[in-house]
Amino acid sequence: MTFFSIVVADSDSLSRIGLRAVLRDGGFREPIGDATSFSELAAAIPDESSDIAIVDIHLPGLNGPDGLSKILQDHPSLKVCVLFDVVTREIVSEYLDVGVMGYVDKSCTAAEILDAIAAISEGRPYLSKLGETSSDCGLEAAPAGALTRQQRKVLTVMAAGKSNKEIARELGICEGTVKVHVNAAYRALGVHNRVAAVSVLRDRGHSPVAA
Repeated sequence: MTFFSIVVADSDSLSRIGLRAVLRDGGFREPIGDATSFSELAAAIPDESSDIAIVDIHLPGLNGPDGLSKILQDHPSLKVCVLFDVVTREIVSEYLDVGVMGYVDKSCTAAEILDAIAAISEGRPYLSKLGETSSDCGLEAAPAGALTRQQRKVLTVMAAGKSNKEIARELGICEGTVKVHVNAAYRALGVHNRVAAVSVLRDRGHSPVAA
């Protein structure tokens, strides 16, 4: 059994039951909490004890990427996988830009759900391959260590010696969002500080990012 702490957030009871069954059959520990709304999701994530949240983008009260940005500011070590039904490149990019680690089409197979959880638990972004999420949107599964476009923007400004507050001002985002991107970038690159992150970015010669 794989011991990740997982919270499932979906207003559809059948979806939650199905996700629990998939996780159990896949060898994961039972989710530590269920949520049927954004407020329940926030309450279901104990400090420092949740690893992964699986969140339906139609969760009542979520308010799209902004809601998840707030969750990730409060819990920077949390890894979030979002569930979509209809997907476009622009929508996916908005969620990735606030620090979401991956997305899965709600019509996907149980095997893909497990692949997604395994990937993001290791700090690797996961992009669903089904329907519009692949060729129609120009999206592909991100390799290990890939950064989102916004994460690379943050690190690029960081490389100039800017503080989080200065990065936020330059990119037009809040300081809390900068911290979310920095922590997500650290996980993706396998580093623990600014110097190491900037060094890896430079070694890659600003390699392409996952968008």
